[in-house]
Amino acid sequence: GVDIVRRYTGGGAVFHETEITYSIIIPEKEVAKDIIESYSYICQGIILGLKGLGIKATFKPINDVVVDTKKISGNAQTRKMGVVLQHGTILVNVDVEKMFSLLRVSKEKVSDKDIKNVRERVTWINRELNSEVALVKIEECLIQGFSKALSCELKQGALTFEELRQALLISTEKYSTFEWNFWR
Repeated sequence: GVDIVRRYTGGGAVFHETEITYSIIIPEKEVAKDIIESYSYICQGIILGLKGLGIKATFKPINDVVVDTKKISGNAQTRKMGVVLQHGTILVNVDVEKMFSLLRVSKEKVSDKDIKNVRERVTWINRELNSEVALVKIEECLIQGFSKALSCELKQGALTFEELRQALLISTEKYSTFEWNFWR
């Protein structure tokens, strides 16, 4: 009863329920070659966006954003054709029991953390603020955060008809196939 989709960047499983998922594509020449430095640079957008909501977050190598020691955002990155693609999720609200009934986190993944249970490792925006925050407000803060961190003006806009057509075509012919989603 759960949809499964393979990410272009690979990595471990991600639980999508109530979160914001983002993608950033930057020319490779504009980010550090060092993977941790490039993650840190791009994740500053999330950190500044959360700051706009009143949440103090920091970057935790290799690819997490944390509040205190709890993960609020996980990120993945790949470099191809001269660009860096980084995408990730920022947890807004989460049913921890449901999440960890579906995800299997290895002991190695948490062994270097000072936690007894993986459920202790995550947090989310509504929990940190102790209130429900409108998604549109979170989106605005993240757009401002990424604009400031990346020194550019980000704008929301609608896809063109041709972009929608291409997205539907590649979705149908590649990303929805069994071969793509289950091939390793």
